[in-house]
Amino acid sequence: MSVLSHEPDGGARVPGPLDPSRLARVLAGAGVRVRPAPDGALVGRWDGVVVRVTVGEGPPAVLNVVGLLPKSFPSSARPRLREAVEERHRSHPWPTCFLTELPGEGPDGGILLGGACALGTGAGVTDAQVLRHVRASVVSFQEAFAELRDALR
Repeated sequence: MSVLSHEPDGGARVPGPLDPSRLARVLAGAGVRVRPAPDGALVGRWDGVVVRVTVGEGPPAVLNVVGLLPKSFPSSARPRLREAVEERHRSHPWPTCFLTELPGEGPDGGILLGGACALGTGAGVTDAQVLRHVRASVVSFQEAFAELRDALR
């Protein structure tokens, strides 16, 4: 199910505090399928991106959305990818893109491309704003990942 095609069913229209249980209710109310990770994060795969959504402890709470491109790159591509990420960040501050080692592959194994977006919720947030941030994050990941893949060609 696409996180990009669902609207919240009612929900909070007045800004209020965000916590992990409210985040889970908002996503579920919009038909977004997620599963809880052992650390309390909500994870799913939306529109080709592996997504992890958390609410950082506050006050104020921060809504964090992290995406990973599920395709790994060989470690030999790291210098070119790093250069492409740095170049992209000169004109596009969001999402914050990063490279990480593929779990279990070691330093000579593959690398993954990721992105992160954060939203401070100090004044409170509505359900629609939560979904808008998650949607915008996923779209920004897709755009960034496509640009960075193209830079390797």
